Amino acid sequence: PKTVHLLTALLAADPDVSGGFLGLDCGAGTGILLLGAYLLARRHGVAAPTLMGFEVQPQVAARAAGLLSRLGVGRVRRADATRPETYAALPEGPVACLANETLPSAGRRLYKEPF
Repeated sequence: PKTVHLLTALLAADPDVSGGFLGLDCGAGTGILLLGAYLLARRHGVAAPTLMGFEVQPQVAARAAGLLSRLGVGRVRRADATRPETYAALPEGPVACLANETLPSAGRRLYKEPF
């Protein structure tokens, strides 16, 4: 249910795409929010958005990277999104969409996650 709410909010966004579209997903997991960022960019007329996901778990990162690259959506790489060096190779310009699904369940505290 959390993902559905986040994806709904993401798709309702109205980003400024005048300088292109750079979308990041910190803790990409399955890549669903990166796919949402792709749909958002396409809805706003961006033919080739730049989309990058970061996932610290190696198996999860590999699975999401394979799936999203085959779909032509974006890239997911194994990286720790809490580390500054993770962002060193990003293109210049503003970030149009920043996503993260690290949310606690209703009535729970967010205490174990780095975000």
